[in-house]
Amino acid sequence: MVTLHSELNGTANVYTMDHRGTGRSTRLDCVASQVTTTGSPWGAGIDPSEVPACAKDLHTKYGDLASFSVTTAATDLVTFISKFTNGAATIVWRRSNFWRSF
Repeated sequence: MVTLHSELNGTANVYTMDHRGTGRSTRLDCVASQVTTTGSPWGAGIDPSEVPACAKDLHTKYGDLASFSVTTAATDLVTFISKFTNGAATIVWRRSNFWRSF
């Protein structure tokens, strides 16, 4: 990213963001229900049978989980870019999170 920023020579803004609950943001994990612990069948992963306990744990910890939605992530981007834009072209660099298929 440093190289890209340098090559753009100030002609564009490049934003990289972690979706809420991933990366360096608040990680969504289910330690209280022991779903994402080493004693769990999938370790840090979540077995489909563990989803109800994990959802209950997350709801207890955070309440309404809508703040972790894709819509909220998009709203975060719009808010950030509109507040900090300098008129240059804007590039949003994203990566896809790994989702395991069952």
